[in-house]
Amino acid sequence: MGVPIIGAVPLQTCFERRYRFWGEPTAVPPLYGDGHCINFLEHSGRLYLYDACFRDAPCEVEPTLPPDDFSIWGGAQLASFKACYLDAAVDYMLGSLYNGGVLHQSDQASGTNGMTVRTARIPEMIGADPGLTFYWGDG
Repeated sequence: MGVPIIGAVPLQTCFERRYRFWGEPTAVPPLYGDGHCINFLEHSGRLYLYDACFRDAPCEVEPTLPPDDFSIWGGAQLASFKACYLDAAVDYMLGSLYNGGVLHQSDQASGTNGMTVRTARIPEMIGADPGLTFYWGDG
């Protein structure tokens, strides 16, 4: 999958204390840990998401339960999860994003943060690419 591209918008450089979670590739098979976990409950054909850190109540998301094989989900696969959970629980996302023709890339090795975007403003798709992607896994 490519990195999403948005039309050029004015950027503001600011230095503020932020928390970030990096995926950490490890030995074979690759595992990605970010220090945060959410829980799912399947009950009577419905799927509920619980997050003790960012929410005080469950939210119902569209089935299917994400895979536990560290595959990448994006676009329509995350639409219900994003609308029900992310948009309300996580104000901003930090990641690799094109602003016009300039790539602002997150890179743990160099300590580069990429670009911060209000989560609710990230569209499901940007052209042919998902606006947001996640690795899903049980680890």
